[in-house]
Amino acid sequence: MVGGLGDEWAPCDTCPACHHCRVDRAGSGCQSEFMLPQGVSISGRDVLHPFHPELTRRLRDCGGLDIQIRTRAAQQPIPPLPPYIPRVQIRTGFEVRQCPAVAVPLDRVGIRHARPAGEIRRALKLGRETIVVVSSFQDDSVLERAWRHRRSLVQSLAIGSYDLVTVPSFSLWEGDSPLEHRYNIARSLRMFEMLVEAGVPTIPQVSWYSPQRDVDEWITELGRWRGLRAFSLDLQTLKNDDEWAWGLVRLRRLIRGIGQDWEVLINGVAQKERIRHVKEICGRVHVINEEPFQLAMCRHMTDRCTGHRRPSAKTPAQIFADEVQRMADWASPSFAGPF
Repeated sequence: MVGGLGDEWAPCDTCPACHHCRVDRAGSGCQSEFMLPQGVSISGRDVLHPFHPELTRRLRDCGGLDIQIRTRAAQQPIPPLPPYIPRVQIRTGFEVRQCPAVAVPLDRVGIRHARPAGEIRRALKLGRETIVVVSSFQDDSVLERAWRHRRSLVQSLAIGSYDLVTVPSFSLWEGDSPLEHRYNIARSLRMFEMLVEAGVPTIPQVSWYSPQRDVDEWITELGRWRGLRAFSLDLQTLKNDDEWAWGLVRLRRLIRGIGQDWEVLINGVAQKERIRHVKEICGRVHVINEEPFQLAMCRHMTDRCTGHRRPSAKTPAQIFADEVQRMADWASPSFAGPF
């Protein structure tokens, strides 16, 4: 992990990696000392620092830290996605019925070697017409394993016959070094390129920490986009109102720069008001969350009048279907109910 003594910051002009992250104002750089992790990190993260002993290898592995899509391979078309896609996990006796699309977490699909989509379809009793999405919005420990095994993972996904595979969303936590932020953005881009080159239907994961640097570079890069006009966003870490407002400011900046002529896959938004926000800003959105599945597993339902959760005598399958319909209504472009 990154550590330091007092409030001292490393001088950017003498940093061996300053040309990679280009932070040049006091208080925005990295702390002055790097300390190796003590023991095993619960999250599996080992934050990159300019004086990390494996800095050179890591920069080589991710091919630099610019926000630039470098592959020239042709993208595979993605299927027409519904406004809402429930994320589900495989549980004994749990079946998904009458959903146009479902998302399955990456760690349930497999990290070293992904299971073929046919296995997922059989386990969830899915119809042939149901779109199956691999959801790579997961804990850092899962994503770090995916990065370590990225070559075998991509190879197995390439023959897995999934309709869409989302790109791992490596975390950009407040307090991490600017170098770590750029490193994680770059790793998502490299995974996107690998999936495209392997012929896997996928879209880029757009993430940022600095609005003036990261968001503006994304605006420039997406403006050069010559493939499908779609990307994904992970908003699940914006927990409180202040963080949500912070995220919306940057999202508005991005959409003002690229326009609303994009399909945006939004992960981690489950509140009605927040779904309204992203629809107003982005235009065409596809929302992914796991709320209907989690409510079904604990036998609770949402009261449509009060929004409160209450125990239910319905079966998990019935609860899941009702909750999916509620989310689908909120995500629908034509929803005109009260917010």
